Amino acid sequence: MNVVIYTRVSTAEQANDGYSIHEQKERLEMYARAQGWNVIYVYSDPAYSGGSLNRPSMQKLISDASTGAFSKVIVYKLDRLSRSQKDTLYLIEDVFLANNIDLVSMTENFDTGSPFGRAMIGILSVFAQLEREQIKERMNLGKDARAKGGYFHGGGRIPIGYDYIDGELIVNDYEAYQIRLIYDLAESGMPIYSVYKHMRDEGYQTKHGLWAESNVRDVLKNNLYTGMISWKGNIYKGRHKPIISAERYEAMQERLNLRKTQFPKHPFARTSLLGGLIFCGNCGARYFVKQNTAKHPGVTAQKYYTCYSRGKTCKRLIRDPNCKNKSFNTAVLDGIIINEVMKLAADPGALNSFVEDPYQDNTAAINKRMEEIETQIRKLIDLYQVDGIDFEVLNMKVSDLNRERKTLEDGKDQRPAPRVSIPAAKEILSTVPDILSRSDKEELKAAVHALIDGIIIRPDDGVEIHWAFA
Repeated sequence: MNVVIYTRVSTAEQANDGYSIHEQKERLEMYARAQGWNVIYVYSDPAYSGGSLNRPSMQKLISDASTGAFSKVIVYKLDRLSRSQKDTLYLIEDVFLANNIDLVSMTENFDTGSPFGRAMIGILSVFAQLEREQIKERMNLGKDARAKGGYFHGGGRIPIGYDYIDGELIVNDYEAYQIRLIYDLAESGMPIYSVYKHMRDEGYQTKHGLWAESNVRDVLKNNLYTGMISWKGNIYKGRHKPIISAERYEAMQERLNLRKTQFPKHPFARTSLLGGLIFCGNCGARYFVKQNTAKHPGVTAQKYYTCYSRGKTCKRLIRDPNCKNKSFNTAVLDGIIINEVMKLAADPGALNSFVEDPYQDNTAAINKRMEEIETQIRKLIDLYQVDGIDFEVLNMKVSDLNRERKTLEDGKDQRPAPRVSIPAAKEILSTVPDILSRSDKEELKAAVHALIDGIIIRPDDGVEIHWAFA
């Protein structure tokens, strides 16, 4: 009978001669000879944990099980195979028994080829899993105690600004200088991305290499630098020296939270400046960016904001397949919007005109839009009768228009609260000239999306801006 041997030790067990790879192999070979079995291969995984099956020899054993070359797998002890109940039962039922292979554990003295062995294997697996969970629990208790004592939990990535020596965080003077510099730059009003660019461009390095944007963000948000330890949702006084004062850290959190409020993420925002903001004044569909193809050498391809109904790139976003509303060159429309924003930035007092009469009558505007809706519905019905457009498209479009009409009727003489307050809008506008001078596209996009709720492209080439503060 051909059999194979599997041996494994974890790193912590390397010094234990009773569990060494050589010792396991020698004893298992003697056991096999005593049983009259022929050992054709020895699978060994030195320095691998039993908590996972992701081990080179284990994967080879699983692969070889389907070849029919052997009928038994011998292990020194069940936990050499795996310490996970789930993995052990998977190997026995789905790999070994499925291929007519029995598992033999020499120490526990059982063979899955017998009914008793099959019954015992589940019980032993439970105890192996229990042992692992107890080890894990003891490790977590140790980490909890260290955190409460003010010690960094250790392991993994050592925080920038400190060295990890003899179980404690010790300030690294050069990295600490860089952390204070990052705070200086952020406190001056520089966005996180610009701070990151500055650190990279100036060649600053840490123990982990060049700065990444995520590193800068972590430095500004991590209370570790104030001398605290965060562990499992709790905060403890650390034994390490702070690099940043608690007052400075709290002020930075307020600044970051304010920027999050000023520059909220738009759910449809894309890489273009106005992505997600533009709507068709003819059919109501959104606009997207479409690039044409340069047909002649030396001619640069142009990008355009185009109505989804006209572009037909996404079927579910089409509102009227016959829509022919204008496409705008992205550079041209971006320029128009930036120009309007700059007008307000140059004269922030003009924003006060938006709130001179907070209860102003908007009936005329609503009535005008309702008339447009009636016209569009009639056109759609004519198209259905004359050109035979798809009934599902007709029904969807008419339903959308009726829903909008109902909303308009319900909203007559009511003025919803603006998304952005006038003082907040003025604060955002004050940053625009500096953003433009630095050509920071991401910050400019964030400012535009904070100031504008939507842009309507009318069939008569009109561009209608719906400000977030109006």
